[in-house]
Amino acid sequence: MSVNTIDIVVREIPAEVSTLFAELSDEERARASQLAANRCREWVAWRAVLREQAERWGLNDSALRVAYAPSGEPLFEGLEGSISVTHSRKVVAVARAWQGRCGIDIEQLDRNFERIEDKYISTAERVIASADDPRFRAAVWCAKEAMFKCMGRTGVDFCRDLLITEVDFASGCVRGAAFGERLEGVIQLLEGAILVAVTTTPNSQFEIRQ
Repeated sequence: MSVNTIDIVVREIPAEVSTLFAELSDEERARASQLAANRCREWVAWRAVLREQAERWGLNDSALRVAYAPSGEPLFEGLEGSISVTHSRKVVAVARAWQGRCGIDIEQLDRNFERIEDKYISTAERVIASADDPRFRAAVWCAKEAMFKCMGRTGVDFCRDLLITEVDFASGCVRGAAFGERLEGVIQLLEGAILVAVTTTPNSQFEIRQ
């Protein structure tokens, strides 16, 4: 796998995840048993993706261990590059970058983003060429969530600190900056949802596998 590739795996979360428990370690199964039902389904689903991709992504038992930063970001011990996780209702996605950082987010298109748009869409972003597209609000929110995860910082103001400069649905491209650092990413439309992944590594290729 090229170091400039961001590998993304998208999986539907099964209604019954008991079959996925066999892929987990004893420690993971113990943690999952302490979670509420919906949270358990999501957590088991993305952990199962990691186990499934472990060899491809160069993840040993140490790198598969997870802790959490104050921002809520999962941290992987001794990992080169980064991993980002997202889930929304029935879908989970995990992104793997071999160098630099990556962030990923999925949002449902039927969510009412208009109600909160003043909190995350700046004046400059309202005049982007695609701003009249009905998917624009969802794409910007998703991109900024992905940027937030990519930067791994707390106390982030989505209007002040994160800027989207391009949302191109035709090419599936998104560009922006976080705290002055340029990021680029990909937009993927799913069934009733939108996925955005971003990275700090220039000229990266995004490979999405469903």
